[in-house]
Amino acid sequence: MGLDDAVAEATLRALTDLLTEMERRGKVLGRRPGSPPKVSRKLADDRSLGLHPLVCAIDECHELFQHPEYGPAAAETAVKLIKRGRKYGIVVLLATQSPTRHSIPREITRNVSCSVAFSVADQIANDGLLGSGKYRAGIRATELRPNVDRGTCVAVGVTDAAFELIRTFYIPFEDGIDQVSPVVTRAVEAVAEDGREIAAAEREAASIDHLADVAQVLRGEPRMRTQEVLSRLADHNPADYDGWTPSRLAGALAEHGVRPAKSHGLMVIRSDDVAQALAARDSE
Repeated sequence: MGLDDAVAEATLRALTDLLTEMERRGKVLGRRPGSPPKVSRKLADDRSLGLHPLVCAIDECHELFQHPEYGPAAAETAVKLIKRGRKYGIVVLLATQSPTRHSIPREITRNVSCSVAFSVADQIANDGLLGSGKYRAGIRATELRPNVDRGTCVAVGVTDAAFELIRTFYIPFEDGIDQVSPVVTRAVEAVAEDGREIAAAEREAASIDHLADVAQVLRGEPRMRTQEVLSRLADHNPADYDGWTPSRLAGALAEHGVRPAKSHGLMVIRSDDVAQALAARDSE
C-alpha cells in the first residue's frame, strides 16, 4: 500500500518470488507419475507437494507498471505469471481505475483469461480493461450508469459466453457500518483452525517410523522391488502411505542413508541396508 518507490520495489520482489515458486511447481509436476500438465484439485490437496492455490492481488496496478524504475520489470514478470501461472495454481489479480494502453501493458490485456469492467467513461477505458475491439463488438461497460448500476460489471472470460453482466456484492465499511471486520474475523479463525489441523497431522506424521515400517514389510527377504515395498506399506498403514511414490519413498529412506539399488534391471530395497541404518540409528 502506498505510492513511494519502496512499495513498487516490494511488489516487484513479490512477483519475482512468485515466478521462482512457479518454476518449483513445474519441477514438482515433472517428477509426478505421468508428469501431469497442470495442478489438479487432488494434487493441490496433497500438502506435501505445496501446490495449493496462491493469489497475488495488486490494486491500483497502473502505479506499478508506470513506475520509471520498477515498472518495466514488473510488467515483464507479471506477463510471465499470467501466461503460465494458471496451470500451476497461481492467480494474479490486477485492479486499476486508470485503464489505458499506457497504464496497463498490452501484453497483459492480451493474456489475461478473465476481464471485468465496472462503469467506464469511454471506449479507451472499455477496451483497456476488456480487451482490444470489445467496444466495437458491442461489449460495452460504457453503458453502465455510475451509482445507478453500482456493483454491476461487464465480464469477459467468466463463462463460455462472449460476455456476462454480473452483479457483485458491496461490503460497507463506512459511516459506523462495518461488515468487513466479521469477514476478516471468520477468515482468521478458519486459518487458525487449519493451522491446528496441520500441527496435529505433523505430530502424527512425526510419530511414524518410516525406516522401521520398511524393515517390517520386508519380512526378512534379502531384497524387494520398490513397488512391492510401496504396496506393502500402503497395506500396513493406508492413512500414511497411500499415494506414496518411489521418489517419496527414496526421499524418506535417504534421510537415514539408505538408497534403492538396481537388481536385474529393477529398483529394489535391500534388507541389509535397512538393518544397518536401524542399527546405526539405535547406536546414536
